[in-house]
Amino acid sequence: MSTKKGGDKRTRAQKYKNETAFKNNKYDSNSKAKLLNQLKFVNVCQKCRDIIEWKVKYNKYKPLTAPKKCVRCSEKKVKYAYHVACTDCVVEEKVCAKCLKDTEVVELPEPDESQRQRDEARLREELKSMPLRQQKTFWRQIEKDRLSDDKGPPSADHASSSRVLECDENSDTEGDSNTEDDNDCDFFDNEAKHT
Repeated sequence: MSTKKGGDKRTRAQKYKNETAFKNNKYDSNSKAKLLNQLKFVNVCQKCRDIIEWKVKYNKYKPLTAPKKCVRCSEKKVKYAYHVACTDCVVEEKVCAKCLKDTEVVELPEPDESQRQRDEARLREELKSMPLRQQKTFWRQIEKDRLSDDKGPPSADHASSSRVLECDENSDTEGDSNTEDDNDCDFFDNEAKHT
C-alpha cells in the first residue's frame, strides 16, 4: 500500500496465494521430524493442545534438551516443551501443564509398562487376601463392566472373561485343595493378550 491519501482500497487480487499446504517434513529426512509428527500431547487443556499442535504443524516446536524446573514442586522433572509443571503435580492438582488453569484436561497419560505391572501385582495380592465370596463378586463386576462396554454380540474378550469366571466357579466346586493362585486362573494372561 502506498502512503497516498485517499485510495486505500486495493483493486487487484492477492498476488501470492497459498495453493499448497505447508508440510513440516518436506525437506527434513531426519528422524526428528518423524518423531515430532508422532508426538501425543497429554495433561494439557484443549486450547494449549491446539497451540502446541500448531507449533509442530508449522515446524516451530522446539523440544527440550534437558528437564526444566517445575513451578509447583521446584524439581527438575518437566520433560515436555512448553509445559511448566511436571506430570506428578498436574495429576495431583488436576490442572493444565501449560497454562496451570483448572480446566478440562484433554488426555491423561497412559501408565508406563512398569507402573502397569506394579498395579497388576498389587491387584493379585489383594485378590489373594480376599475371601472367596468377595473374589467372585469382583469377577462378576468385571464381567458386568465388560458387557456394558461391548453392548453388542459377545466377542473374544467376552469369551475369555467368561472362561475366567467359569474357572473360578470350578475352583470353588473342587474343594479347598486348590491354592489361592488357581482362583485368578488365566485372567492376567488373557489381559496381556488383549492389550
